[in-house]
Amino acid sequence: MAKEYKLNMLNSELSTIGLKVNSGYIVEEMYSDLRWPQSKTTFNKMWYDPSIAAANQTIKSFVRNAEYNVTVENQTPSEEQKEQINFIKSCMGDMEQSFNDVINEALSFLKYGYSVHEKVFKYRDSRGKYKSRFTDGKIGWAKLPIRSQDTITRWFFDEMGRKLEYVEQDLSLVSNTYNPDSPYNKLAGKAIKLPRNRLLHFRHNPERNNPEGNSPLKTCYLPWRYKNQIEEYQAAGISRDLGGLPVIKLPPEYMSDDAPADKKAVYEYYKDVIRNLHANQQAGLILPQFVDPETKVEMFKFDLVSVEGGKMYDTVKIINNYENKILMTYLADVLKLGQDASGSFALSDNKTNLLAVGIKSIIDEVLQEFNKDLIPQTLIMNGWEDKGDFPKITVDDLDERDLTVLGKFLQQAISVGAIETDQNLSDWLRETIGAPAVDRTKPLDPTMVAGGGNAVSRSGDGMKTAGNGTAKTVTGGDANTGNASK
Repeated sequence: MAKEYKLNMLNSELSTIGLKVNSGYIVEEMYSDLRWPQSKTTFNKMWYDPSIAAANQTIKSFVRNAEYNVTVENQTPSEEQKEQINFIKSCMGDMEQSFNDVINEALSFLKYGYSVHEKVFKYRDSRGKYKSRFTDGKIGWAKLPIRSQDTITRWFFDEMGRKLEYVEQDLSLVSNTYNPDSPYNKLAGKAIKLPRNRLLHFRHNPERNNPEGNSPLKTCYLPWRYKNQIEEYQAAGISRDLGGLPVIKLPPEYMSDDAPADKKAVYEYYKDVIRNLHANQQAGLILPQFVDPETKVEMFKFDLVSVEGGKMYDTVKIINNYENKILMTYLADVLKLGQDASGSFALSDNKTNLLAVGIKSIIDEVLQEFNKDLIPQTLIMNGWEDKGDFPKITVDDLDERDLTVLGKFLQQAISVGAIETDQNLSDWLRETIGAPAVDRTKPLDPTMVAGGGNAVSRSGDGMKTAGNGTAKTVTGGDANTGNASK
């Protein structure tokens, strides 16, 4: 007989996740440059890198074209669910900012790893300060404003470190100089506690329930740092090759540690001259014409020495290698295709599909917070019972389907009877190619149906002889021989 357990022995946690937290600061990151709040400076610098900027622009171009739906999962919606769907759709379009703007702000987690937005509700009637296009008296969304990551300082959990309870915001990190007497500045220096249930908390690839998520810039950090160093060396090398290396010769006694103050001052002056010449801040210099009376050698001398010798490394190739690594972490190495000597359309098409899948997963991370937090909370506040089947916001596929490939597949599949040509297929195909839907309420005109409603592939007709298909040459008049797809 199986051993019986009491439920209260199994439905509670005995341990905790083990996230490293010190006075509200997360200290999981190994590199100090990537540990909050130092990481803000690092991420801001990386954001201007051309490779990273190009990857982000690619991601945003996909996101801008995304289309969102409200649906129920794997079932035909009931009448109650249809009502919920229409209500959520109305909330999405009844905010102070557009829904796409909210998504765009939430995508700042690609830079910082997380994004925090405050939930502000409103009555959809004459009550309150937020206006609505509806007058049904329900509770809708007024706005979902972001709380700048520059102002977020600490995260506070419950006693066991399992559940995030509130976020701390410090407005002294930013300032409002437009109106010094505004309530905004009166809050400066004070810690504002934002309860978790008042927030939408978007995170990118969180580990150990880390509230800071994981910025994809972390995986770019090392190649970005090395690329920056090599680019600086490359620029310095080009500058020295073109402009030469300035050299000023001084008597040794001017450079000695125990030199008199006046000679040390001369030495420091010429060091500044060297720096200014290298930075193009000084056009020239005046040297004293002084010759040693004994050796007849000039005591002060200036030369512009050219840098000679062959280069040991191909810096362009090395920089391109690091750019590829940066773009790969963003699933955007497709940007490199066509810039190198190799590559093909098929490869580009596959990588574009992969990029679209990756970006869709990023959007799904954002929508998950809506579907698990905001939508249930909103519907429950409006009196609906949580049965575990609330509608969800979904996003359509981001990659446009190749109609040439689709047409070839349908032609081949239908010609061998692998797929039926019915009304459902026709409706799906029209939706896929963006054609208008057929009005099923009107009678069907047989003359308007392709092939009279019995269109099939005619390939091979010219090979028939006496109906047995054994001919080795094509008979005249077979128009299908020119179509290799058939």
